[in-house]
Formats: sequence, C-alpha cells, structure tokens
Amino acid sequence: MGDFCHVFTETTGYPQGVFAFYFWKIPFWVPLLFGGAALMIGLSHPFLDRLFKAPLSRPGSQDWKSIVCGLVVFIALYSLSGFLPWEAGGFSDIILAMGGLGVWGILDRTWQGILFGILTAIVGTFIEIILVKIGAFYYLPHASNVWGVASWLPWIYIAASVTVGNLGRKLPPRN
Repeated sequence: MGDFCHVFTETTGYPQGVFAFYFWKIPFWVPLLFGGAALMIGLSHPFLDRLFKAPLSRPGSQDWKSIVCGLVVFIALYSLSGFLPWEAGGFSDIILAMGGLGVWGILDRTWQGILFGILTAIVGTFIEIILVKIGAFYYLPHASNVWGVASWLPWIYIAASVTVGNLGRKLPPRN
C-alpha cells in the first residue's frame, strides 16, 4: 500500500518495460522484496531482544489490537510520506521524524527498540540506495536528496522496525 502511494504520488517509480510483469506500475518482485524485509524484521527482533536482554513485552506488543493499530499507523506514515507537499530535506523530514519517533515512543519506549530501529534504518536505506544505483527503481527529483533516496526514509524504517518487530514478538516462537 505504501509503495503504491509512492508510485501514485510520483515519489518513486520503476523503469517501464524492464521487468516482465507489472501490477499498477509496480514490478512483480516488489511484494516479494517487501515480504522478505518484513520477515527479516519480524524474525530478527525477538532474537535481538534475547541478545540485548530487552524487556519481553512492550506497549505495542501486548495484544493483537496494539499490533494491528501499530501496523496501520506504520502504513499510514509510509503512505503519508508520498502525499506530503514539501520536498525531502525540509518540513517533510520533520513531520516524518516526529511520526517515526512517536511510533517508537508510544509502542516501544526501550533503548533496545530505538537501537533496533536505527539499525533497521541503516540497513534498509543502504539497500534502497543500492537498488537506485543499479536502476531497479528511482525516487523522483523532489524526493531524492541523499544518494538518490529521500532523507526522510530512515524515519519510515524506524516505524517499520517498531511495528513489524512487535508483530514478530507476538507470534509464537519456533524451535
């Protein structure tokens, strides 16, 4: 949904005619990439919790209502990033920073959670920079102010880390 909003608002785009199958201007591999990213976050965070001796429960992982509300807020923040009228590097960054930190402050509130969010933001942003550099997709000029990606992108990854990480914490552990 968030990526569709980015394509719809012309925040990002995919080179047409390069990939075999598109769905609403989005290549077939994008949902697979996003699903893999969600799995990495959801599976890694419970592991990192044990490694860093993080609290077993956070405000956003206590019940399914909190989990679903957190995921809805994350998708809303992700979608909003495409609809904000300001260029990256300005007021959009402030709005999305408040959103990403607000998600952490309401749904996590641990030093481990902000650390995991920062790590997720670094890895996710780095992967997007690589994908832009190899031509898999692009940010349009108004949203590509840092190495071809938007400067507000890490704040979206922090929100993803908190909300998808909380989903991973709620799912039963696998042996």
